[in-house]
Amino acid sequence: MFFNNQSILLLLYTFCIFLFGCFIRYLEYSDFFLCYNCQEVDSPETLFDYIVVGCGSAGSIVARRLAENKKIRVLLLEAGNHGNSLLDIPSFGLLLQQTPFDWQYTSVPQKRSCLSLHNNASIWPMGKMVGGTGMLNNMIYVRGHPEDFNNWFKEKEGYSFKEYVLPYFKKVEKWTHESDYGSVYISNLSFSTKLSSYVLKAAKELNFDITQHTENCEEGFGLPKINSINGQRWTPANMLLKKGTPNIILRTKRIVEKILFHNNFEAYGVKYSYLGDTYIARASKGVILSAGKYFATF
Repeated sequence: MFFNNQSILLLLYTFCIFLFGCFIRYLEYSDFFLCYNCQEVDSPETLFDYIVVGCGSAGSIVARRLAENKKIRVLLLEAGNHGNSLLDIPSFGLLLQQTPFDWQYTSVPQKRSCLSLHNNASIWPMGKMVGGTGMLNNMIYVRGHPEDFNNWFKEKEGYSFKEYVLPYFKKVEKWTHESDYGSVYISNLSFSTKLSSYVLKAAKELNFDITQHTENCEEGFGLPKINSINGQRWTPANMLLKKGTPNIILRTKRIVEKILFHNNFEAYGVKYSYLGDTYIARASKGVILSAGKYFATF
């Protein structure tokens, strides 16, 4: 019996999916072996200056900025795993959705949308690993539109996007390999199809602006920027790990269950679980919640 080309490709595809599944399972448990002696932070006597909950894009930047003061000790708690450098391959982001590296949220069944989806519910990927949702998304980087920010300041005289928001975009952005400034690598697309050039040409013929940023453009078209360096995915967590900041103590697989308050007003620590046990971590200066768009708001 001979296999045709289609059958061989199907077998190879199935085998690759199987290998990727095995790899994901290995990563799910690898942190327990790589950090078997990392429980010193789980002692109630251990006191930190700051505790940052969540090691996604925001948490990584906040922790790194705080740690610029070498006298400051920062505890960075992440619910997921470290991951692996192989996961920096851009196409793996979509494959990580609906795996242990994703919180696997879905919306409630919809009546007027998601009609082609299972149970009329939309999948909402949210990263459960070092790097957060930046490890699952399509890496597209777009600044918010200036007028959206200016609407925030309508009743605040003297405030504007240009004066109070734009400087922080520029501070966080990192455009060149040589620069030590910024925590988010941004680059142009290394590849685009002819279709994109046709769309831009058509937009220009219709008198739309062709732009590289949203700074001075109310309506327009342009090729997106991406969070990538040398063809690999880049998140602010990469910068955090690359620099190896000694006064940041990163611990994974810690599920924060509660923020602890003095007199229901001042946060002084967190209650979290690890390997079935519950621990308390204390902070002398503050607790920062950066646990994603769902956890940090409820």
